[in-house]
Amino acid sequence: MTLLMVLVPIIAGVSISVQAAVNGSLGAKTSSLVSAALSFFTGATSLAAAVVFLGNGDVFVVKDVPAWQLLAAVCGILFITIMVYVVPKIGVTAATVTVIIGQLIASLAIDHFGWFLTEVNPFGLKRLLGVICC
Repeated sequence: MTLLMVLVPIIAGVSISVQAAVNGSLGAKTSSLVSAALSFFTGATSLAAAVVFLGNGDVFVVKDVPAWQLLAAVCGILFITIMVYVVPKIGVTAATVTVIIGQLIASLAIDHFGWFLTEVNPFGLKRLLGVICC
């Protein structure tokens, strides 16, 4: 199970780089906003079908969640739109590395302070070495 928990995020990482390259080339031909909109439309349509055919949760409970929990959608829009814009200019590798740097900084702060109802994992030497070695 531990190996699976390492491999599955690697697959997610590969998909982020593929998505950045595809959206970047699409954005260069259309525009950043058009590419981002197409990406979200395709994703939303696919997820809607998955919810209808595979889901067993209650999608209508979203009306009862705190508004800040919908921030994830805004973050997704921001991420896709920025990547569509920067990938044609700096390339997939540079864009992905800078995203990873941002993710590491943000995740250290989120863990340390327990933001967004996450468990507190204080910043320390082990975490610093883990980030540096990453």
